[in-house]
Amino acid sequence: MFLAQKAPGFRMACLQRTQGVQRRARSGRLRRERQSRPAVLTVLSSAASHRILVVGGSGRVGSAVTEHLVKKAYQLGVAPSVRIDLGSRDRERGQAAAQRLRQRLASDVERSAVQDHVQLDWSEYRPETLVEILRPYDLVIHTAGPFQNREEKAGRLLDACIRAGVAYQDVADDMHHAEWCRKRYASAAKQSKISAWISTGIYPGVSNLMAADLLDQMTDLLGERAAPSKFGIAFSYFTAGSGGAGATILSATYLLLAEPVYTVENGEIRWRPAFSDPQRIDFGPACGGHRTAYLLNLPEVRSAHIVHGVGHVEARFGTAPALWNGLMWCMARHLRPEILRKRMTGITVASLPLVRLVDMLVGARTAVRVDCWYQDVVSGPASRTHFLYVHDRLTDAVGECTAAFSLARLFPDRLGVDVPYESGVWYPEEVFRTRASRRALFGLVQPSALSWIRTGM
Repeated sequence: MFLAQKAPGFRMACLQRTQGVQRRARSGRLRRERQSRPAVLTVLSSAASHRILVVGGSGRVGSAVTEHLVKKAYQLGVAPSVRIDLGSRDRERGQAAAQRLRQRLASDVERSAVQDHVQLDWSEYRPETLVEILRPYDLVIHTAGPFQNREEKAGRLLDACIRAGVAYQDVADDMHHAEWCRKRYASAAKQSKISAWISTGIYPGVSNLMAADLLDQMTDLLGERAAPSKFGIAFSYFTAGSGGAGATILSATYLLLAEPVYTVENGEIRWRPAFSDPQRIDFGPACGGHRTAYLLNLPEVRSAHIVHGVGHVEARFGTAPALWNGLMWCMARHLRPEILRKRMTGITVASLPLVRLVDMLVGARTAVRVDCWYQDVVSGPASRTHFLYVHDRLTDAVGECTAAFSLARLFPDRLGVDVPYESGVWYPEEVFRTRASRRALFGLVQPSALSWIRTGM
């Protein structure tokens, strides 16, 4: 009688023990598979559980990335396969951010995808400590900006991911950071069979793919006579106020004012002053029509030149109200670069209350316009076209775009495309080389856009 009463519990204990052994066995197989990955990475099926760490997850950008990653995963029907931890230095702030995220998510399936907070300081922890923290994850998304002025620490998190055998993705908007990661860690990533994607936000990120799409279509139009060196690309960006990103975009912008601007003219690299050469750009009626934008040093200029061989490339940025443009012009002209770099934190803190007030007045709308043309010396401009993307809020746009890249990496089968997962360190246009792969990613971003327009095709 006693044995009969204990039998159900005994059977349950045996079952739990068996399941535990199976889980450990699966974990061991995954570790062995990770260590023996081929040069072209194999993506796990949608049924597998993908562990993701969003570094900087308690910040505005990191929280937006996490929220939209979960929401879009739910729309694709893969939310049960996603498990996300938020990584940041402050445990209390991180746990509070995770709780706020769960409250904003509509379903239990979505809420269960946001797991926990992981305390880490990627810029200060010992490399061995970082590697152990990162090892359990399948993907690390680095959103802890600003990315400017990092110097030798620029690729520290990427290096730890390579050592841990974990895929890497970031939203870096600094050319020096991006190029440092490519030059210093590309070989190590290839040897470790790790695929790292850099600059995968809205701009840079989706803007890179917009340019690649225009180049592809114009090449089809022109045929064999099209020479890459005769193409021109102009990236133009607008954000009202801080775009809702607060201190993050302020710090990045102030630091960019301290950098000379990389441009390409007639196939030659030309360095120009920051926030110079203003132009009036038409961002469409959803963004107030024509806005003034100024030259800024951004990585998509470099990538368009080295990846596509384009002979003319430049990037401009403008904001509202116009007073902000004037203030930034004055800072770029009258403050020495070392002051902007060393006093950035103080300048940001001092200006943040005013910026928040301005955000309440002007909103957080953002726009990306990419112009593409072909310049034939004999016959003049053969063709010109542009691609316009407008979103109501910058932070949400960054979150959606970054999430789209992550989902394309983890669940390409759900998008119906073949995204090449080559080991190394890559710009977005180096990964999404086919028109089909770009259009699939655009399909995740376009539904929430206020404007999504191609012209001249």
